[in-house]
Amino acid sequence: MGTGAASGPPRVSGARGSTEPSPRRPESRTSQAPERRLGVTLTVVKGTIRVRIIPKAEPPAAPTAEPTAAPKAEPQEEALPPASRTAVLQPEPVLTQEPAPTPGPTPGPAPRPSPLRSLARWYATLPFPNFIGLGFIAAIGVVLAFIFIRFTVDDAFIAWRYGMTFAHTGHWNYNSGGAPRVEAYTSFVYAALSAIPALLRIPVELFFKLVGLGIVAGYLYGVRRVDLPRGQKVALLALLVCNPTFWLQLFSGLETVAFALLITLVFSLVYRNGELGLAGYAAALALTLTRPEGIAFAGVAMAWSLLITRRRPQVWGLVGVISIWAAYWGWRWHYFGYFWPNTYYVKSGNRGALSAQVVDVLQTLLPALVVAFLVVLVTVMVRRDGAASLARARRVMRNAQDATPAVLALTGAVVVLGLYHNSNLYMNFVNRFQWQLLLPVALVVLFRPLPQGERADDGSPASGRSSRVGAPDSDLWGIIAVVLAAIVSGADAPSRLTGQLIAAAAVAVIAVAVVIRWGQSQPRATLLAAVALVVLVSSAPVVEFLGWAAYRYRLQYAHQDLGQVINAAPFTGAVAIGDAGVLPFTIHQPVVDLDGLANAAIAHGTFSAADLQRAHLDMVVALSASPSAGSQWVSGPGQQVAYSYMEQQHFLSSSGPPFTYGYWLNYWIDPRLATPQLTNAIYRVSVKAAQQNLEPDSSLFMHNLFGFPFFTS
Repeated sequence: MGTGAASGPPRVSGARGSTEPSPRRPESRTSQAPERRLGVTLTVVKGTIRVRIIPKAEPPAAPTAEPTAAPKAEPQEEALPPASRTAVLQPEPVLTQEPAPTPGPTPGPAPRPSPLRSLARWYATLPFPNFIGLGFIAAIGVVLAFIFIRFTVDDAFIAWRYGMTFAHTGHWNYNSGGAPRVEAYTSFVYAALSAIPALLRIPVELFFKLVGLGIVAGYLYGVRRVDLPRGQKVALLALLVCNPTFWLQLFSGLETVAFALLITLVFSLVYRNGELGLAGYAAALALTLTRPEGIAFAGVAMAWSLLITRRRPQVWGLVGVISIWAAYWGWRWHYFGYFWPNTYYVKSGNRGALSAQVVDVLQTLLPALVVAFLVVLVTVMVRRDGAASLARARRVMRNAQDATPAVLALTGAVVVLGLYHNSNLYMNFVNRFQWQLLLPVALVVLFRPLPQGERADDGSPASGRSSRVGAPDSDLWGIIAVVLAAIVSGADAPSRLTGQLIAAAAVAVIAVAVVIRWGQSQPRATLLAAVALVVLVSSAPVVEFLGWAAYRYRLQYAHQDLGQVINAAPFTGAVAIGDAGVLPFTIHQPVVDLDGLANAAIAHGTFSAADLQRAHLDMVVALSASPSAGSQWVSGPGQQVAYSYMEQQHFLSSSGPPFTYGYWLNYWIDPRLATPQLTNAIYRVSVKAAQQNLEPDSSLFMHNLFGFPFFTS
């Protein structure tokens, strides 16, 4: 409601007919006559403005210090309002009568709700529905944690040996003393953490189980604090807490889960806020030290944040992280003598020509691209609003912040198909290498509210969020990222789609979600696609999970018990073995890793019998297919040189403990050291291992259901 200035003819003064305004004089405070004014009422009723003009008399205005014009000598005329005085608009209530509703047909009985909707309404009426749902998720998580907390992969002991050697001798190396330096670990963070339990003299496995539980607590705290709709929070909790692959990777002793969640944290900050704060750059720095390929993800995230904001703090953050990483990388290059870690040369150093790798990747991508094309074709056919919606989507998708999940998926695709796919990956249980890169794509998509999500009470974006959060169609890049990650997963391991019903069903759900999202403009379909992606990358047969649940017991009865016998032996020469894990971790003697992970000479092709002579080789533990001599596996130059050397030195051979059927730890030893005490001890270990490890996984697991001896060993 506004007020307008009243207008009128100029006041007449002086001689009749003159139009010049006279100077204003003070008005009399006692002889002022009441003025006539017009009351105007404006009322808006259903989009129509109604104006009522009501003449009325008002009392004289209050006295003011402003001078007014003096009364005139001419005959009395009707006073006119001065041009400088504004009209007063006084609203008055206007009563209107709504039109009576037109009679229509009598509505029939309400449709009966579906059983699922009735169940949902009943659930909402429970006293504490949130606690019941979260309690169900927590119960599943506790059961899965109890099953897989006993799992520790053999390769974890490789990095832990560095911490033990450093605590006991002060040398940062796989072997102590003057042995050649070798970088056998992939995670500097986990190798450095392993020095803590060695210095405190607590079991290293127990320490890293606690580290895993701390990671879970941090994730739950982050989900609780982040501003998200309830449905997305429940999805983020259930996708990990109810995920057996998550618990398996968490308790493996490797950096897989920490690496995946650091990627999630860094890219989620960019996706939500458009920039990386202090916590984001700290996470990016930790990402570069957790795995060698972490610098690629940290660099892309920091560069993308700088592209979005173009602010000076982002430049300083990028320069700081890159400088610290470069200093660390230069130190390890100088210390170990090679630019890449030794594991890279063993797993990825002999991948063949680049052209052959490109052809192989294209062959694996072709089926997935055909399926994606068919999905896009169906989506275009079922679209409701056609070209107008496509034009709107193109305008929305120009926002760089919204494209963050797609940038992450593209970076993961380059690493998975360009590096992992053509490498000889060791201990790739439940596809852990692609899992740690593709799982973050789904989590990042869910860590920002989808369109039509919850907003702040004042209608503005909630605190800590960018203005893009919750904007219409801001999730389009998210579902594109999910599709790209699914294509990469299928191309990297196509056999999983044909041999696992769950993985094939997850791909079908993603395809349907894409059709619903793009064809019917339903943003909630993005949530469905993200959930299906987690199911896809985490799926594995039940027998595989059962085998890994019983794995640590087999490792204990074979490798660990044999290592304790060798550790008690009086000889100080080297022991050669193909499994550089818990057995070398248990013994005090120098170790020659025949697979090359902890041996730079084997990784670079310079290994010879002279290396075994310099190491004073006294014993060889050969991985064999049966307990008979001569059944050892020869899978590389390390085994060839070592087995030829022990035959030339006339080492004595004997069967050792079995790990499982077709996997025995036979041994060859210098005749001078083959004392009856040592051979009898190894025989007792072999008998016990045969009684336990030759049982099925289910029986071995149930026999040791409440046994955790390795926590205190």
